[in-house]
Amino acid sequence: MARDDLVEEILCCPDCRGAVSRPAENEVLCSQCGRAFAVTEGIYRMMPSNPLEDRRGEDNPHYQKWLKVASQALSEYFENANPLFRAIHHSAHRRVARNRARGGKTGWTLDLGCGTGAHYQYHQGLDRVVGLDPNIDSLQRIRSRYAGALLVQGDARRLPFRANAFASVISIYSLEHIFHLNVALDEVVRALADDGLFHLGIPCEGGLVWRLGRRLTSQRSLSRRYGIDYAQVIRIEHCNTARKILESMNARFHVLRKEFFPIQRLRSVDLNLTLTLVARKAPAAAGK
Repeated sequence: MARDDLVEEILCCPDCRGAVSRPAENEVLCSQCGRAFAVTEGIYRMMPSNPLEDRRGEDNPHYQKWLKVASQALSEYFENANPLFRAIHHSAHRRVARNRARGGKTGWTLDLGCGTGAHYQYHQGLDRVVGLDPNIDSLQRIRSRYAGALLVQGDARRLPFRANAFASVISIYSLEHIFHLNVALDEVVRALADDGLFHLGIPCEGGLVWRLGRRLTSQRSLSRRYGIDYAQVIRIEHCNTARKILESMNARFHVLRKEFFPIQRLRSVDLNLTLTLVARKAPAAAGK
């Protein structure tokens, strides 16, 4: 399943940014620092040697239990729950797909924080789509359904991709989870072409309606299903509110389109459930 064009055109060492080669089917090798990366089941294992410290929840038993079942929950609950919840959950997926269909620069697309592949049904072909996630179990779930998918296990805060490698980056329901958010967004700036587009979908985390909706739905269901206190989990897991994400985005990107769901005319995080953005690098960021 390994692809020479993926290695030759966009991958780089996450530690030193050196170019990589594929001397064997199951290995990628950095030509600069010499580090070897495994390729297992067609998944490139490209995690950095020294990731940024993230110790949140390490002493919380509910969160530690959640980490063991998170991929299962994404599949069983968030993807296969009742039709109303699924419609809400997929609102950002549908809008990102629609915005991408309007056109843009052609080339490679990065599905950043691809999880278990919720957006894969919306991609128009997978030849130039790369899914990246730190969770190997989630990537294996994508592999089981999409045999030809190009998948990389990596860290959003130290992307294993060359500068300006992507014509588009999409990120749906992932930025709210990323500790060191600004570092991750700086990495998007680096990896995205200057004339590329960043398609972002986020929950209205921190907003009034979102908090109430969670209390009445997922908080109850997931707490019962997995024997955890999901309220504790989400306080750790969703470390970035929608407002914090927007503030960090505005410092690096020029937003071309902003759409709220379900009521666009009420342009408020407090009164909606999800938000999608289309953005380009701000001139100052593009020049870095």
